[in-house]
Amino acid sequence: MELRNKRSQWSLEDTLSELAYLTQAAGAEVAGEVTQRSDRFAQTYVGKGKLDEINELVAKEEARVVIFDDEL
Repeated sequence: MELRNKRSQWSLEDTLSELAYLTQAAGAEVAGEVTQRSDRFAQTYVGKGKLDEINELVAKEEARVVIFDDEL
């Protein structure tokens, strides 16, 4: 999951490629990608509609892990 805002200095393609590489290097498989172009939501980190989209993808792909790309 890539959360984008206007302050990002890297292209979407570059950050998703790097995240996919790091995911694979850690021994995991990339099952899908979801992006959101807005600021974080306080309670759920992403908006309700995006959370529903992530839940659908997790169920469809039987994913056990969801990785977000953001600064700690």
